[in-house]
Amino acid sequence: MSLRGLLAQTVTVGRRPYDATSSQGIPTAGTTVWSDHPGRLEQTAVTDVARDGDVVLSDYRLFLEPDVAIDTLDLVVVDDVTYEVAVPPVVERSPRGPHHLVVLLIRRAPVRAEGGS
Repeated sequence: MSLRGLLAQTVTVGRRPYDATSSQGIPTAGTTVWSDHPGRLEQTAVTDVARDGDVVLSDYRLFLEPDVAIDTLDLVVVDDVTYEVAVPPVVERSPRGPHHLVVLLIRRAPVRAEGGS
């Protein structure tokens, strides 16, 4: 099966260039540019401990075609769920050159209160 056949989900990547500055001269996010790509998302781990202001962290691995522009400042949306890019993507290579990207993602979900649904 080809790589394209394995990348059966639609992945929306939001590129967030920090090309603006605040009135204090601090770099801030400019306009987010969104683009759709074929991809495949797999959950790799869930941390059941609440941290970072009462959130549960889930780790995911995203596979993309090798020419997709994505980095640690960007967001990823799959099936209406937003993920953060955890580390710079890794280019997996074949003897013919770049084959695909592996991107590690984090999903931060609020902890539900006792008795909540």
